[in-house]
Amino acid sequence: MDNIPLVDPHVHLGGSIPTRFVWETIDYLGLSHLAKTEQDVIRQMTFAPEEEHTFLGFLDKFRILDEIPWNEELIDESIAAICGDINDQNTDHLWMDFSINKYMRIGWTQKEAVQFIRRAFDTYAPGKVGLVLSLKYESLKFGQQQYAQLIQDPDIAEILVGIDLVGEEADFDPDFYAPIFKDWNAAKKMTRAHVGESCTVENVLTAIDKLQVTNVAHGFRILEKPEYIQRAKDSGITFDLALTSNYITGVVHPTQRPIILGMIEADLPCTIGSDDPTQLGTTLRDEYSFATRLGVPDEALQQIRRKAYDNYLRFRPS
Repeated sequence: MDNIPLVDPHVHLGGSIPTRFVWETIDYLGLSHLAKTEQDVIRQMTFAPEEEHTFLGFLDKFRILDEIPWNEELIDESIAAICGDINDQNTDHLWMDFSINKYMRIGWTQKEAVQFIRRAFDTYAPGKVGLVLSLKYESLKFGQQQYAQLIQDPDIAEILVGIDLVGEEADFDPDFYAPIFKDWNAAKKMTRAHVGESCTVENVLTAIDKLQVTNVAHGFRILEKPEYIQRAKDSGITFDLALTSNYITGVVHPTQRPIILGMIEADLPCTIGSDDPTQLGTTLRDEYSFATRLGVPDEALQQIRRKAYDNYLRFRPS
């Protein structure tokens, strides 16, 4: 597989900021109400062995990031820390999901925020990172609409790989997102939704039929409805899986048959991503090793790796 570039198609910015950076920032700014030691940060951003693993509990692991008073210097330094890990792991390319909600306090316009983040990644990991704009299900819809309209700006359209719906899947509102995805599909961008992970399989079918997504993040619940599988195949979508994530968030039980084997047997196009490396304690290479331990044959892993690279080439900004 070494001749196929290693692409991580499913990773989030907030899930990639190292705990060491978060602690150093809190310590430097004197934010002792957030944490008093690095171990405090680790406890807030990861699951302790005795903690119950739930999806909502996992979303809580990102809340400390929202409490940091981000400025240009801190954003730049956080991206430098992320890129340091990317370069150390020898990942060739990746799609980085990012939201700009918490950065708007700086006084930037939305366009300025996206451009700043683009320049930072180009500085610290040139040619490696494709940016995917995240809309959080639970965020105010007015703000989501404003961010989504960035696709109408040619400068931003040239920067972004695509758009993704993330967060609390229970808030998925297909009627709200349908016109947004129509615009992004018209712009030939990757369009993805995190569905069929913590909620019903029906969300997967709705994302395919109503949003006409090109990709689904997770989406493994489609295996619960064999009659939907052909619909997914006919649509040509890719399922961007995250193996460790599903166990850590509690949406898949360790005693279940590995989801990835079911997806492969159903002949559903899929990729493997690291999702949130910091909160999950994983890397992309770890995920491929995990897949091997779950029983995925080398030939299937090669197809998965090839699919990730093909999608990267398909949606790469010109």
